[in-house]
Amino acid sequence: MGVVTSSGEHEVAPILIKEDVRESLSLLVCGDQVQNLKPNAEPYLLALERATGAAQVHGHAPITRSECLALEDSEAGITAARATGLRVAEVSSPGEVWGILTVEGLADEPPRGDPLI
Repeated sequence: MGVVTSSGEHEVAPILIKEDVRESLSLLVCGDQVQNLKPNAEPYLLALERATGAAQVHGHAPITRSECLALEDSEAGITAARATGLRVAEVSSPGEVWGILTVEGLADEPPRGDPLI
């Protein structure tokens, strides 16, 4: 699981650390790591390249676009993810994430009392 954002790492990393999410991520692509921000596909292409490289280092097959699901909250992000050939789920609030991941078979039901529900 990773984060692909047009925001700079100096903005995003502290939030991910504070929310105790950063250590769970395999990948972080921020706007200051690419030349072109969303809606350009470059951030997602870099994420796919990094994910594939990491998988291959560990002896796994390359990551395919069909294996990826982008959770996006903006038109620019949706456009970028679709231009990359990824499946896209539009998210308008954090409470929707568990439901989407569950439907997609990527997570079990969230624990009762989860603050994001």
